[in-house]
Amino acid sequence: MCRLFNLILREAQPWKYLSFFFIGPFIVSYDSTETSYFESQVGAGGGRYRHVDCRDSYNKEYGDIGMQLTKKTSSPFKYGLSLGVGNNYFFAYPVLGVEWKTFAIGTTGIRAGVLNQTYLELGMANQIPFGSGRGLINLGINFPLGNPMSSLWVGATGGYPYKSVGIGIQPEFRVGENRFLFFNGRYGDYRGHPEFGASIGLRIRSF
Repeated sequence: MCRLFNLILREAQPWKYLSFFFIGPFIVSYDSTETSYFESQVGAGGGRYRHVDCRDSYNKEYGDIGMQLTKKTSSPFKYGLSLGVGNNYFFAYPVLGVEWKTFAIGTTGIRAGVLNQTYLELGMANQIPFGSGRGLINLGINFPLGNPMSSLWVGATGGYPYKSVGIGIQPEFRVGENRFLFFNGRYGDYRGHPEFGASIGLRIRSF
């Protein structure tokens, strides 16, 4: 299974195919009356990955924090900025794209389905913190659950800092009006060496 996810995420270049597969059926769903909103996220976590270079390989622990600020306009455009800081990196990534009710595409990936309902998502640097969140690349499905857990994301995660493709989960809990507490966890194996991460964060949306 992990070999299959590795093929999808690293070798098959799914961006080229999924974008054409999904964009046709959903692009007609644009509604000019869609609500605009501002969303902020903060998170912190840590984990372990396998460091590999020309001379040696060894396990390396890390900690990281992240923040994301995004603005969705009443038109389909969405923009913002994600920031991440770890033991040995500082990463800034733009959030640029278009978002309709049932489809979204941009620098942070592709979503097919309605937010707050069941949807399929291919993400790239879309969840902070970048390492202990979901890794830089992830492919998964989100399920709505109600209360107290409002949703559960389950999928495959890979990319920096991990060498393996792992299984990730993200449960999210409503803690107030338009306020959500989320947890991320992932586990993978690189040639017999566990690679894992876990984080906690807060997401706030205002209209």
